[in-house]
Amino acid sequence: MSRDPVDAVYLDIIVDVPAVGDRRFTYSCPSEISLPRGAKVRVPFGRARADGFVLGECAEKPPFSIKPVEDIYDLSFLPPQELLGLTEALARHYCASTASLWSNLYPPVVPRKSVARVLKEGGLPPHPAIPDREPAQEVEKTDLSKEMETVPVLYVWGSRRFRWNKYLDLTDSALRRGQSVLILCPETKVLEGILALLSARFPGEVCPVNSEMTGVVRRTSWLALSRGEVKIAAGTRSAVFAPLRDLGLVILDEEPGSAYKSLDWPFIDARTAAVARGTRGAKVVFGSAYPSVEAVENIERRRWSCLREGPAEPPENGEGLLEPGPRVTVVDLKETRPRREIISAPLQGKLAAAFSSGHRAVLFLNRRGDSSYVSCRDCGSAISCPRCGVPMSYHRREGKTICHTCGFREEAPAVCPACGGHNWRFSGLGIEKAEAEFQRKFPEVPVFTLDQDVARKTTPSEILGAFGRVSPGCLIATQLVLGQSLLPKVGMVGVLSADTALSVPDFRASERAYRLLAGLKDCVDPELGSRGVYVVQTQNPDHHAIRGVAGGGSFYEDELRMRRMLGYPPFKRFFRVKFEGRNLEKVSEAASAFVSMLPPEGDIRVLGPAPAPKPKVRGVYRWHVALKGDDHGTMAAECRRVLEGMSKFRAVKILVDVDPVDTE
Repeated sequence: MSRDPVDAVYLDIIVDVPAVGDRRFTYSCPSEISLPRGAKVRVPFGRARADGFVLGECAEKPPFSIKPVEDIYDLSFLPPQELLGLTEALARHYCASTASLWSNLYPPVVPRKSVARVLKEGGLPPHPAIPDREPAQEVEKTDLSKEMETVPVLYVWGSRRFRWNKYLDLTDSALRRGQSVLILCPETKVLEGILALLSARFPGEVCPVNSEMTGVVRRTSWLALSRGEVKIAAGTRSAVFAPLRDLGLVILDEEPGSAYKSLDWPFIDARTAAVARGTRGAKVVFGSAYPSVEAVENIERRRWSCLREGPAEPPENGEGLLEPGPRVTVVDLKETRPRREIISAPLQGKLAAAFSSGHRAVLFLNRRGDSSYVSCRDCGSAISCPRCGVPMSYHRREGKTICHTCGFREEAPAVCPACGGHNWRFSGLGIEKAEAEFQRKFPEVPVFTLDQDVARKTTPSEILGAFGRVSPGCLIATQLVLGQSLLPKVGMVGVLSADTALSVPDFRASERAYRLLAGLKDCVDPELGSRGVYVVQTQNPDHHAIRGVAGGGSFYEDELRMRRMLGYPPFKRFFRVKFEGRNLEKVSEAASAFVSMLPPEGDIRVLGPAPAPKPKVRGVYRWHVALKGDDHGTMAAECRRVLEGMSKFRAVKILVDVDPVDTE
């Protein structure tokens, strides 16, 4: 143990170690070095080293020996104090540690210096003084969820062109007022087009921010934004905490995009963080062609204002008027696919007509590989992943079976490991099987595939470029095709199985299926109008998501009615508590103990504990508990209280996911 320096100050520091939460640890620092609140440091922690963040000075010297701060990160990257306070409140909103949120405020690989070197160089540059107040006590009094309910969100509901015309006008107005603007999109594949659009309108004012940028570029962008050298930050989820000066406008496009929600702890949702930034005075604008169910409810209840695109007025000369969208055909597979072919007779006929007219077609199937299930015909045993226990998919091109959960792969066995048999049954659909069947039925038509496996060997732009150079032609693709700006004009889109999206055990499955099907419908060349063709194959033709896309029902009305009846968001708050560990008995015990510590009566409804839909991933056992309630603050407070009493389950990782988008 290091001895305390004779002339030192003592700092309260929180460390970025999930297991310790917001517990404060005391470290010493030479009095010549004054560290502000939020300063990032490197400290000894147990037998290792950990990153930490300064909260402030201790009022008195502790009556025990104290370890010293070892390294100090460059204070040029110190986040604004307002942003530090906001993310403290967000940490409580998400039942996460403050350190886990503050780590998101710094760009990657910030330079650091040892304390000894800092002293040798004459100390630190000037910076704000450490506040005397206790930040944790101040945040305790703040219910961020209540504040966010009062933020006046504007929703722009319409086509991409309609939305961006409005976004650009709003951005121009904010810049004229001397304010900065934050613009978010869900995925990097659409960010390039957005940056080009913004740079053409506002040259020299746009700074990209996303996690795929190198550390050096991210740090340069961070400093440019914090110094006010540029006024517009545009990026994906990680850009939501960009340190813009005088932030006046936050625009979040494609609001329903699931990529806005982090699937890693602390499970931050950029949509929530965007509204949270609105509590500090920025105007918040969301937009999409197909809003989330929660957004529609907020609009209908007049909590949010809405600017919705109306039907286009015909020009005076009648030229350039777009016809209605593509004709939609729903194929009931229970009646039209007796031989279990992937491409039904009605779909085959539509494809033949499209190709004879010289059109391109896209066939959609959101499953990689050839077959999703491989089993022995002799004994019935399936080929399963040794790490996850789930069936492995067969990939014909590679000759391997692959686990789509963890990525484990091995050569497809010639002999059944259970009985020694040689007869295999290849069940289920996959994009490779669809490609083989298409080639049998249309041998003269060039066919291309686009999925993760193909994208590892070549870029989507190369595949789409080759597809665009032939006509007729066919592209068989997974969801990678959505949002691709280089997708050439197609006269037809066919969905080989809508049921893969509907069969997911998640209350949001219908909503995701509706947006997926609607987005695929928009891939048909709009200039063709009703001459375009859209075919959906399904075993559930009467499902409200499919009827909504086909124009035979109101999806939002039906979905909201079902959610209200079953008590799911937006009518109830929904938390998912996950328990993970390598000992199944301890994981299940921890889940049961968590439930037993919740109040037996009250406003929180408890579902579980139970094994997760994927009960084992990469050798880690997984259980979960679902919580429903009316008040976010009450639910978060109960979760934090129970977590404090779960310290004996050190071998189990316990994570609270607020408003989860993935319940697998």
